[in-house]
Amino acid sequence: MATSGIGLSTVIGAILCEAIGQIFFKKAADVDVFAPRPLISRLVRRRYGLIACGIGMLIGEGVLWSISLRHMEVSVAYPLGSLELIVVVFLARLLLGERVGRRRWAGIALIVCGTALVSVS
Repeated sequence: MATSGIGLSTVIGAILCEAIGQIFFKKAADVDVFAPRPLISRLVRRRYGLIACGIGMLIGEGVLWSISLRHMEVSVAYPLGSLELIVVVFLARLLLGERVGRRRWAGIALIVCGTALVSVS
């Protein structure tokens, strides 16, 4: 089975959905539900809304992943899926302002190299 454009695009979509879902979960975890009493119900609704968005993104990821496996081999798709780790780091840096140190960048470089080696073999 050859890798098709549909398979590759749905893997990329699945990667983005999972990464964005993780960002939603992090944002939900950061909601301060120990605020003064009048704000609590609004903050709880916000937290549950963010969790629901995260779950929705993971459901979308599962659907896209299933579609991608119809169009490409799992031995090719799975290593590409590991690129989700890299996308999460970039989104955390851009959207959450998290610091990414040299050691983590070195790990990202190793993930990219490993993914490239597995995908082309």
